[in-house]
Amino acid sequence: MTHMDDHPTEHTLVLKHAGGDQSYPIEQAVWNFYIDKKGRSVLVFRVRSEPRPSTSSDDPYVKPLWEIVIKSPALTLEALAPGATFMLPEGYDYATEEYTTDFYLFEHEDTQNNCVEVLRVDGERLLVRMTGTTLDPLIDFDSAEQPLGLKAEAWFDRDQSMRRFRLAVD
Repeated sequence: MTHMDDHPTEHTLVLKHAGGDQSYPIEQAVWNFYIDKKGRSVLVFRVRSEPRPSTSSDDPYVKPLWEIVIKSPALTLEALAPGATFMLPEGYDYATEEYTTDFYLFEHEDTQNNCVEVLRVDGERLLVRMTGTTLDPLIDFDSAEQPLGLKAEAWFDRDQSMRRFRLAVD
């Protein structure tokens, strides 16, 4: 059996801006596996950071949230073993018209180039690394769009009541 201290991890959500990284301590990391109303296997990973003071006058605190949803008819709980990797290139599924990712800093954005890696398993706790990219909300959108790199690594607790956060186009 593996324990939290057996694998050192930062337990942070890192935003990789062109001008430097911002690290947010993770307040909550949860996952769930369930069968949706359409009979699809759904695997959800969600991290929420601790609140931090913001430089924005509209929002005095930022509390980034990032969610990745993997859907597959062949997905089973047994697939969640150390070394398992799930790739999700796009954050929006045009076939179902559903978002499969959500990143919130100042507004909701989908994420691309998503990768979820299961590093360790301890019962229903998973040590997971998530990586991906999205548009950087701190860049002036009239100029060239800069990608924002995302990385989270933490022990995720299973929350069997959790369902995906963002279901469809706003």
